[in-house]
Amino acid sequence: VVTELFESGRLHVLIGTKSLLGEGWDSPSINTLVLASVVGSFMLTNQMRGRAIRTVAADPDKVANIWHLVAVEPPPQPGNAAMRMADAILDPPDYSTIRGEDYARLCRRFDCFMGPSYAGNAIESGIRRIGIIQPPFDREGIERINGQMLERSARRAEVAAQWLEAGDRTGGRTVRTVRVGSEVQPRGVLFVNILETLIYVIASGVIGTVARMLVLSGDVVPGAIVGALLIAVIPLAVRAIMRAVSVSTPTSTVTALADALLRTLRELRLIDSPRAAVIVEECGDGGGALQCMLADATQRDQALFSRMMQELLAPIDNPRYVLIGKRWGRPAYGVSFPCPASLARRKSDVECLTRHLRAGLSRYEPVYTRSEQGRRVLLMCRRRSFLNRATVCMGVTDAVVGA
Repeated sequence: VVTELFESGRLHVLIGTKSLLGEGWDSPSINTLVLASVVGSFMLTNQMRGRAIRTVAADPDKVANIWHLVAVEPPPQPGNAAMRMADAILDPPDYSTIRGEDYARLCRRFDCFMGPSYAGNAIESGIRRIGIIQPPFDREGIERINGQMLERSARRAEVAAQWLEAGDRTGGRTVRTVRVGSEVQPRGVLFVNILETLIYVIASGVIGTVARMLVLSGDVVPGAIVGALLIAVIPLAVRAIMRAVSVSTPTSTVTALADALLRTLRELRLIDSPRAAVIVEECGDGGGALQCMLADATQRDQALFSRMMQELLAPIDNPRYVLIGKRWGRPAYGVSFPCPASLARRKSDVECLTRHLRAGLSRYEPVYTRSEQGRRVLLMCRRRSFLNRATVCMGVTDAVVGA
């Protein structure tokens, strides 16, 4: 009876329907669903969403709005009015993040749901695709976000168009992607590599000129010795040029890192996809961020690759091994990386990753951090690594990309 009244339009709102919607109730006319924060399990949430997003033959243009309620906790404040006034001046509250378990649960929930991105023409998962959840998160900021959400909810036709446009552009293939910020290119690294390249190129030119002058003057033996030195320097110059190119842009830097990781996983036989290839492209949201993905790979291989890539670009905390860059024989702690946990179990696996990083990016040395000397090195990396000064890896999402 309730279903018939609801379907006929005599009832417009049903309250307290968590159990009803989760038990298979069939009412495809639902076009708005409000999920309160007490809804905890992913399975139940997904079941309830499924009731609202079902198609209706009589309404082919149906678009459902699904609301997720979040209670935002204010920053802690002293109970005394005088202390609150003093804190407002000397130590103002931090409104740069959203506090509370409700929002953390919402972020985890959105990691499992895909939808059109408001920041770019794409279909992806993650809370970032909403695009308007930006600080400050004070009372005015929260009201601004709610107002923009209400405004969007009235534009249902645009939501349908976003799904269609993004689907037509991509072809409907879901790939696990790692979102990387432009800070992946450490300051000074490109300058150092270019300087190193110039030194080798100039040295090659000088040595070649000296060798030619010696041979033309009849000093064959000294000329041969200098020529042999030139032969030894040329490969170093070529390698320096390749390293400079590999970090010339954020895209090339991420590509070099991802290729080194992929070659490592292949050599260790940790992935089974023979045609797997790294793709790095701009996210298209105007923020300079990149998305890195493993194309033509199984879901298992994509998940493994994205997890290790995320660990490789995470802030250095307490890894078993750190990979430290080398500049002219000296440690460059500012360009150090944590070794992914799955590769850090065996020293041979760490050395395999290090070898591929040297071949495609730059010189790196693994350091075991569970020794006294290793702990000192780890502290240096924590203080100096560019990964600990900026958010480089911005999370892992599922995205629909072109075929």
